[in-house]
Amino acid sequence: MNILTFDMILELPNIILSESKKYDKYAQLLRKDIYDKYDIKDTRKKVEKYFNRYKDVKYLYKFPFNYNITSSSFNVTKVHSGNNDKTSLAVAKNVDEQIWAYDFYECLVNLSPKLTEQESIYLVDTFFSGISEEIISEKLNICRNTLQNIKKSCIVKTWFAFQDLN
Repeated sequence: MNILTFDMILELPNIILSESKKYDKYAQLLRKDIYDKYDIKDTRKKVEKYFNRYKDVKYLYKFPFNYNITSSSFNVTKVHSGNNDKTSLAVAKNVDEQIWAYDFYECLVNLSPKLTEQESIYLVDTFFSGISEEIISEKLNICRNTLQNIKKSCIVKTWFAFQDLN
């Protein structure tokens, strides 16, 4: 079912953390030679744009709280209206943004098992909570230098996951 509810939106950070913790023994940081191919500052800005769009969609559009509809009885698809009146365009934009938010949600849920537990903490604390790297390194009980490897690996993994989003 591709209906994103507000409950799902609220639970997303917890899902990311729990899924990465469940598969942590199989997940690894990317090798240094892989993430060094990317300008991390630039890549982080690109990743941040996706999170900012998600936050905008999350607060600007009305999402239902819970659906008791089966996936076979209800499906949302992109709206392509032949009309160019303001109402049709607004409805189309609303539906398209909600579909994008669902795709973003699915993208992060699918990314979660690929993240180490430390990467998921970095991702959630940075992009959902806006916590500083200093506080994150204290939370993880590691030095800020060690956090840089976690950060770079997380950002590159997230950037790869977002490649299918429009």
